Amino acid sequence: MSTKTAEISLEIPDDAWIAIGQDDEPGGRRSVLAAVVHIGGTAHHVFAYQVVPGSHAPQRVFQRDEDVDRYVSACGASGRFETTAIAGAEYLLFATPFG
Repeated sequence: MSTKTAEISLEIPDDAWIAIGQDDEPGGRRSVLAAVVHIGGTAHHVFAYQVVPGSHAPQRVFQRDEDVDRYVSACGASGRFETTAIAGAEYLLFATPFG
């Protein structure tokens, strides 16, 4: 027996992302982006990590690869993640509640 899950589309405008990457690291400031979304009254940080073009499963990111490794480990994932285009570049997105 399968359970149907509700699917809701959420778009974060390109100009709503804040660049938090390091200028002196590969990819520069826009290699890591952040935004805040509220889901059911709970605030979530959404972090976007720019994928190194041509990298394969698991994708490599320009900066903070240890953060991505922790997300992957926490959800028990393996393989390739879907990416999201933000201002013409591909990113991996991860959301965590806070507050």
